[in-house]
Amino acid sequence: MRSTAVNAVDGGEDPKRLPMLIRGYHGARGGAITSDEGVRAAVAEKLRFVVGEPVLPLLIAAVRAKASLNVSSVATDEGAQ
Repeated sequence: MRSTAVNAVDGGEDPKRLPMLIRGYHGARGGAITSDEGVRAAVAEKLRFVVGEPVLPLLIAAVRAKASLNVSSVATDEGAQ
């Protein structure tokens, strides 16, 4: 499985750059990936895992991001009908 150390990549501390930096990887750790925006980017890019501490805030952010994406896709599906 391919993963990346976001904190070792130029721009890895900027949550706005994360989608581009993590695209194509299975997982990520460090840098902005541990922020709420970072976890949202990881969920949107379908990463399999994110490594960071403390773990509970990451899990909560992942659940919220997944729920938000599901609500958005449901709203889009309903709007298409």
